[in-house]
This record gives sequence, C-alpha cells and structure tokens, in this order.
Amino acid sequence: MDDITTGPDGALWVTDSYNDEIVRLSVRGRYARFPLGADGTLGGIVTGPDKALWATENFGTDAAIVRITMEGAVTSYSTTGNLLDIASGSDGALWFTDFDNGRIGRITPAGKITWYSKGLSPGAKPGSIAPGPDGALWFTDVGRIGRITTRGQITEYSSGITPTERPQDLVAGPDGAMWFTEFDFSYAGDAKVERITMQGGITEYSKINPVSGPTGIAEGLKGDLWFVETNTNEVGRLRIR
Repeated sequence: MDDITTGPDGALWVTDSYNDEIVRLSVRGRYARFPLGADGTLGGIVTGPDKALWATENFGTDAAIVRITMEGAVTSYSTTGNLLDIASGSDGALWFTDFDNGRIGRITPAGKITWYSKGLSPGAKPGSIAPGPDGALWFTDVGRIGRITTRGQITEYSSGITPTERPQDLVAGPDGAMWFTEFDFSYAGDAKVERITMQGGITEYSKINPVSGPTGIAEGLKGDLWFVETNTNEVGRLRIR
C-alpha cells in the first residue's frame, strides 16, 4: 500500500502499487478492489472537488493521473514523468509532483494538464505536496520547501534547512503554518520536524530520535501533529499548542 485518504463516502481509499489497483475500505473493514489493468506504480491519492478520487500512476514515459468514482469507474489521463503525490487546490484543480523532471503539474476535473517549472532550482526533485492555509500549494524538494500559487508562480525556501537533508512530507498545521519532516540522507543522525511560516521563516525541532528517519506527517483530531519514524518503526506526536 502506498497512500490513503478519506473519500466523500466516508470510506478509506488506498493505492496499491503491488497489485496496481485502488482499494476501498469501509469503516467496518469491508473492502472492494478496483484493478487498473496496467503494470504501473501508484502513488498519492486524494479526494477531488468533483467528489471523485484522484491518484498518480507512474509508467515512466506513459505516466497517468487516474480518476475513480465512488462506483469504481476509472478514467486515465496519460502524461509523462515520475508522478508522486497529488493534492486538491483552492482553485478547483488537482496539483501533483513530477520527481524526475523537476516540475509541478495541474490537472482540471476535465483532464487538462498544465506544467510549471519556472522558479525551481536546477536538479529539483518535488516530492510531497499539500494545500496551505494561504490558498497556495506547498511541496517538498531536496534541501528546500517550495510554494506554488494557483497561477503557477513558484517560490523556494532553503534558509534553515541543512543541505544534506531532504524534506519528506508536509501538512498544514492548526497554527497557520506548514509542518514537515526532514530525513537525513547523509546518515549523520540529524532527523527533525520543522515549521515554515507563510513568509518562509523556518524553525527546526530536533528533540526526536536523531536516527529515526521521519517521513509521513498528519494532523490529529486535537490539533497535535503525528509523524512516522521509518527507521525505528515508531510513531511520534508533536504538541504545538
């Protein structure tokens, strides 16, 4: 399993790369499987403004954005790249990342795709993407956090991020800032959870296991942030209020 989101029907929807299918799991534990019929690698999944689920699928030169309705009807929009994460934007479109080609994509509910790369640093590798409280989309990159407006204007922030470290996942916090996990790929043991304001000010919080390898992060019901510590097989909790 690769990613999970809550659907408009109250069920959980999951991408399964191994079987190349999207799975619907009810709160009672019943599941339905929707095979996509191709040998692809599924990534992120999110509920779109049209009350359907949207997911990324990577085929290399034949990548696609997949739309699936509550009844399991699938529509595939072909493109190229190594598509990773996807988020619903404030403009009524879906926004997604292309890791290999260093660009951000936008797809309308009708299937029109537009690419944005101006403003990204050379060698950019966009990974996770999430909507911010300012109406823009925020995304992770190597040694940087990026922000893209719904008009496609990109700004990057790197001051305060160690160059050898790679932000992994990010989420909007209840304090009006974005919070992200940082994985140390130099193996120096310097794992962190960090906060970035809407103006790009970054604060590091490193009072966690330095070799934990934090990855996914999400907001809990009481406003706390919860994150996965991949290397130590633990889950961390961060109280920000």
